[in-house]
Amino acid sequence: MPAGRTVTGWKSAAVDVRNAGAECFDREMMEDRNVVSGRDPAALPAYLEVSLRKLN
Repeated sequence: MPAGRTVTGWKSAAVDVRNAGAECFDREMMEDRNVVSGRDPAALPAYLEVSLRKLN
């Protein structure tokens, strides 16, 4: 994970994400330039919507 990126994910991974140089937030979905991240499987619809928009 490149330093300075903002992402979301499982709470158990937040420390590892921060140690890699990114900021981790407790949100359903995050979009940072070309990186799209979702917190959990329930976020899949929002994740897919953003991912498909980026592909178009």
